[in-house]
Amino acid sequence: NQTWSSSQSLFAFWRFENNYLDQANTYNGTPVGSPTFVRGYAGQAVSFDANSTDMISTPRIPLVNTSFSMSTWIYPTGLTNALH
Repeated sequence: NQTWSSSQSLFAFWRFENNYLDQANTYNGTPVGSPTFVRGYAGQAVSFDANSTDMISTPRIPLVNTSFSMSTWIYPTGLTNALH
């Protein structure tokens, strides 16, 4: 398995390798609640408790009138909504 990213026009990039540092800029994250680091697909990942207000806050990122795309790996370990 491989993972890669291109730094061309990269605005923000968080690896979550025991920290919330932005590898591309200065939009470092601050944990709110109790997110924890766990083993991920490639390196580490952040785990959020669905029954709490866990999140990662960043400084304001200026995306007004800017086209952008986001990429993320999500691994749900349980869903509480029977419709999904």
